[in-house]
Amino acid sequence: ESSGTGGITLTAAGTGSDVDVQAAISSTTGEIEINSPDQISVGAMISASGVGVIDLNAANAVDQDADILSNGGDITVDATAAGIDMADGTTTGTTGGGTITYAAQTSVALSQLDGDAAVGVTATTGAITDNSAAETANLIGTAVTLSAGTAIGGADAADIDTTIDSLTAT
Repeated sequence: ESSGTGGITLTAAGTGSDVDVQAAISSTTGEIEINSPDQISVGAMISASGVGVIDLNAANAVDQDADILSNGGDITVDATAAGIDMADGTTTGTTGGGTITYAAQTSVALSQLDGDAAVGVTATTGAITDNSAAETANLIGTAVTLSAGTAIGGADAADIDTTIDSLTAT
């Protein structure tokens, strides 16, 4: 486990290097930033108990198998050349006004994004899909923006379930 006050930065060096988070990362007052020239795998919780920003930047893909939580800070997850895959049952959540932004070059498979404020999901050349077996809300927030190159959700259990105030979809 890595925890403390101030900022925490993890950066993989070298072409094709991954960041594999297998122990909890938490900060009480600073930003958490994770950078990889290839893939980021989130296998343990990442949390900011203060108003800390959480920023994940992968040149390739992001595989999220654990929760990402912030008490008021913004959460950004970027997959520059591939997709973002949230395992069924995982949550990315903010309280106290933080925003959530997920952006992938290809597709985004959602479990649950739970924000007190704006939530944005972009799948530039692919689809935004429901990766949750439960028919509970995939998206919770005040203003949600979805943008996909091919499709947003699907029929029946593949639909994107929401608890939101407003939606903009393109």
